[in-house]
Amino acid sequence: MFPVEQFIDGRPARGISAIVGLAGGHRAAWLWLRQANPVLNGRTPIELLKQDRVDEVVDTARAYFNPQ
Repeated sequence: MFPVEQFIDGRPARGISAIVGLAGGHRAAWLWLRQANPVLNGRTPIELLKQDRVDEVVDTARAYFNPQ
């Protein structure tokens, strides 16, 4: 099963695979994608991916999953 929310015109939103890689798995990625994120002004990362704001979301995920 795949969450329908991730699809645009029958295809996964761009950036989903990058988020899964950064999160280390599908479940962690999906939980992160669905939560309002303060770095993204309270919006959900999946909402922004669907608006093609891939770089912004991937950068935010990188900082979240790989804090330095």
